[in-house]
Amino acid sequence: MDDKKKVIVVVVLAVIILAVGTFQLTSGSSAPAEPPKEAKKSDATKVSPIDEGPKNAEVATPLAMRDPFEPAEIASTLADPAPTPPSTPEPKRPTGVSNPIDLTGIGQLPNADIGIQPVEPPAPKDVFAYSLAGIVIGDRPAALFADGAGNQKLVREGGAIDGDARLVSISHGKVTVSYKGEKISITLGGNSSGN
Repeated sequence: MDDKKKVIVVVVLAVIILAVGTFQLTSGSSAPAEPPKEAKKSDATKVSPIDEGPKNAEVATPLAMRDPFEPAEIASTLADPAPTPPSTPEPKRPTGVSNPIDLTGIGQLPNADIGIQPVEPPAPKDVFAYSLAGIVIGDRPAALFADGAGNQKLVREGGAIDGDARLVSISHGKVTVSYKGEKISITLGGNSSGN
């Protein structure tokens, strides 16, 4: 029973589609197109305004026919190319060696001797060149220092870091370094502060 219903539905749909298609084809061509009306003689005698053309003639210039597959110069298709402005000659430059300017008769600048001396910037403070990279806590505590080039050095508590610095104490996340007579606290990650 189901197969019969399916066949009936398909047939009904096909008939509806054919009917709609036939209606569309016949409704568009049923009325013949009217031929255009011829102009009356009285309309021909009327005076039409004179077409002056576009106001900007360069924009509305008709282009010549060309093959789109062959390259062509754009300038050859223009009816009236724009005139080129006249060139101005460049002034001649003097040749040869020029005489130096004599500045001996000018004298000194005003207020040149009022005693203002340039201020020199302060000498850069010598800073500890290592950062704290790690800490080892235990029976023999040690700290791992890294310099600017990435070189690392493991130093035990009380040991020398370099000629000017010595590791004084180690605590959780922080070390104390004696650098050129100053005590510096460095936290893990490299932040240092002088005490």
